[in-house]
Order: sequence, then C-alpha cells, then structure tokens
Amino acid sequence: MKKAIVSIVAALLSIAMFAGCGAGQQAASNPAGGTAPGKLNMVSDFPIANEVIELSVVVTTTAISGRTEDLWFWQFMETFGNVKFSVEQIPSDVWNERFNLLIVSKSLPDMFYNCYITINEIVKYGMLENIFLDMNSYIDLYAPNVRKAFIEYPLIEQAMTCPDGGIYQLPSILATDYPTSTLRLYYNDSWLKALNFNYPDTLDELYEVLTGVKEGDPRGDGVQVIPFSSGAYPPFTPFVSAYGYPASAPESLAVKDGEIKMLAVEPEYRDYLEYVNKLYKEELIDKDIFTQSIEQVRAKYTENLLFITSDHPASFGHSFEDWQCFAPVTGGSNTEKIWCSPMQYQNTRLVISSGSNSKEACMRFANWAFSDKGYLQYHGPSVEMDADILLNYPGWYVDENGGSVNPTAEDALDGWTYINKYGSPVNGYPLGYAPSNNRMNNLFNLNLVQAGEAKLWFDSLEKNWIPYFADPFPQFYFGEDDLRRIDELSVPIYDYIKEMNIKFIVGDEPLSNFDKYTQELKNLGIDEFMTIYRNVYAN
Repeated sequence: MKKAIVSIVAALLSIAMFAGCGAGQQAASNPAGGTAPGKLNMVSDFPIANEVIELSVVVTTTAISGRTEDLWFWQFMETFGNVKFSVEQIPSDVWNERFNLLIVSKSLPDMFYNCYITINEIVKYGMLENIFLDMNSYIDLYAPNVRKAFIEYPLIEQAMTCPDGGIYQLPSILATDYPTSTLRLYYNDSWLKALNFNYPDTLDELYEVLTGVKEGDPRGDGVQVIPFSSGAYPPFTPFVSAYGYPASAPESLAVKDGEIKMLAVEPEYRDYLEYVNKLYKEELIDKDIFTQSIEQVRAKYTENLLFITSDHPASFGHSFEDWQCFAPVTGGSNTEKIWCSPMQYQNTRLVISSGSNSKEACMRFANWAFSDKGYLQYHGPSVEMDADILLNYPGWYVDENGGSVNPTAEDALDGWTYINKYGSPVNGYPLGYAPSNNRMNNLFNLNLVQAGEAKLWFDSLEKNWIPYFADPFPQFYFGEDDLRRIDELSVPIYDYIKEMNIKFIVGDEPLSNFDKYTQELKNLGIDEFMTIYRNVYAN
C-alpha cells in the first residue's frame, strides 16, 4: 500500500504562533509560460487587468449573505479592477450536493472563492485527478505577493503543499490580534446574575443552571425562555469538550492523550448521550434544535428568548455588557477544561479549475488579495482611505475611541450583517491576510484599537476561551490508497453516527441499544477507519 503522508502543520502553528468565463474539467494543456496574457496588468497589484475581462466564480453564502447585485465588492472589481465576475452563489447548507453536481457535470467555474472544499477533496480532485490547478508554476510568475506570504509563513506553505509537491489551494492567514475560536457559544450573563447563579464549572452544575433558567424568570416578565438552542449542527460543543475532546461534535476526530480518538466510539459516549438526553427530555434544550432553520433560531434570539446560543450577540442587537463567551466545563472522568483552538490559517479560500482558460487572471486576483489592499475583501472600503472607490457604499470609519465602525442600516442591521448583505462576499476570513488591527496600523499608519463592543468581546474571549485552548485536529494528506479507503468508509460511518446521535438524544432509540450501536459501527469498518488515521498520525 502506498504510504500515507500527514502534515502536522496545524499543531506546529498552534505552538509556534498564537479571459474565459467557465472552465471545463480537462487538465491544463498550456502551463504557465514566461509571457503573461496581454490584457493583464503585470506592472502593479491593481487593477487586475488593463481592460475588462470576465471570470466565473462560485462562492458560498449564509443566511445573512447579500445578493450578488447588491454587493459592493463585485461592483468594485468590475469598475476599478477591470474584472467582470459571473457569480454563482451556493448556500452553505446545500454546498456538498451542489459541489458534487458541479464535479459530475464537468462544467466548473474559473475559480472557487471561499468555499467549503475539504482537504481530502483537494487531494482527490487536485493531486489525483488534476481537476484543480497546481498553482506552483503560476505563483512565482503571477502572484509574487503569495510567494512573499509563504516566505513569511513557511509552515503555512507546507500546509498548502500536497504530497506530490503541488499547491492546489490558497489560504486565509489568520495573523490577527487575537485568535477567535471557530467553535463559538455565548450565554446571557445578565440572566445568570438575575438568578443569582455562579458560572458552572462542571456538567452537573451546568444542568442546575439550565434548570434554573427554565424554571426561573430571568427576564422578569414571566415569558418562558429556552435555556439552550442553536440552528447549526452540531450544537453540543460544550458537552463534547467536557469529556476532554477538543472537538465540535461526538463524531469529530480529536487528539486526546496523544492519540487520535473519537468520542462517538469510546465507552464514555454513553455517558454523554445520557446527559444530553436528560437535557432534551426536560426541555433544557430546544425541542426544535435538530429541525429548525438558522432563520428560526435567530428569530428566537431576536425576541430575547435564548440563554445559550451560537450566534454572536451583537448581530441581534445584544451587548457584551450582558453576554459572555461560554467557557468550558468538565464532565465524566475529565478534570481539565479545554476548548478547541482555531488553526492559524483557513484552507481553500481559493481553488482554480485546471481547465480554466483564465488561470493567469485568477492568479493575478490572488496576488491582489494578498496585497496591502486585500482587506477590502473583508472590511470593504474606508471612508477616508478609500473615498475614491466607495461607489454607493457608506464605508467604515474610525471613531473617537480608535475603534473601526462598520456601516449599519435603518433596518437595524449590525455592522457585520451589513457588510455581508451589501459589502463583501466573504462570510468568514478572506483570501490572503485575515483582518488585524496591528496589520492595518502598520500598513496605513492608523491607530486602531479594540473599542466598544469589539473590546468587550475580546475581553470575554481572552477570559473564557484563550486560557483553555487545546490544539486543533492536525491537517492530513493521505496517500492514494488510504484516501480511497477513507472515502469508502467515512460516508456510511459518519451518516450512521449522526443519525444515531439524534435518535439517542431525542429518545427515538433507547440507550439500552447502545451495544447494538457499537457493533454496527464495527460492521461499518470503524476499527479500520481509526487505524488508518492513527497510523498516519504516528508516521
């Protein structure tokens, strides 16, 4: 069997630093040469082209994303960058299905921008099938800013490099002033104080708090509230981490005690299920938690009905004067509080189709994204620095306290929601460098500081998350044989675990059938699945 290769870059980083529209699926027949196509601007980072060119792009969207025609960024790119993008928006909740259809249809865009393409898909469709472009020879010719970033962050370049030496994706580099966890939960601290509860340290104490919230009257008006709710699967991060797993769900792989493990295949998973099932039966968890849409849970949030939830309070008119980041608790035999830390980069912010006729233009776009002005992908334009490119967008500004203030709207949209609806196509960290006050200050001689709600949020995460960060699951690149076998095993295994997790919690499957569950996992090949991962990790 061909030996699998693993990149343990994530763990190292956590320690080391807190013009064609449409592309077919054929491999590239004309690799990068020494002469750039005449339409491209090769003298400066921007504009991308000297005359208008067309590129097709697929982007993912969330519930707060705006329509393509409403977003400042695409208008800016066409008006000032000379790139007219044909944009296909794919909602995040149907991404997998739509992505697979694109692959099967053999009709791919020039590029995928900020999409949920996995590392295994990068290996499969990049290294093995040449559907994605190996950018290596293009980076030096067309994207010197990318090369500069890789020189500055060599471990990130290593993380982007497949076992064959190819680079089939480009990242977001999280060179931020503070590391924010991707596993986010928040609780209403004002309710906790109103009920005279201390913050819980254990699952048992958390049960008492949730019971008190349900049976008490934290709002003071007699309205029945919901102790725990979320609109995104999996919502049970605090219960998983309580058992010592720095992961978001029981089926998520994690490094625990120096070994790759999965809570859903360990004996203590039964204790986890008993606990969450008790919360569900006693209506301490929202009865609709597995079926409601993001919009439905956010409506409850807006009505101030939730005690613990996963949406940022400021997005719904709440203040961090009342809310806090949910700190980890302990449970079972675990006595150490942990929370999964973020990677210092995000994968697959840009993937280019190998059959694109505009590879060089895509790389020039990447070069701009890694430039000093790449922040426009995320922040949008500044009123002062970018007055000449505002178009009809109001822009952000620096207030008297030194904090950056995003535009808002009369319909009560907060700054982040406004950016997503009218400014940027990026819901998350952008291609290139993630936003950072320090970076913006150094580049543009500003004096941005954490202020207002941003400072309250930072103070909360500094207190409740950062001290408990544990290394995230490392990034793996499998060899061809192992990847094929993992692909065969993973879908039925993960589907079964997710299905049974819900059934056990809601009571459709009695816990007396737990042994049958573990036997069925063995029948599906869970032992082989875990062995492959453990062997790769050991090597």
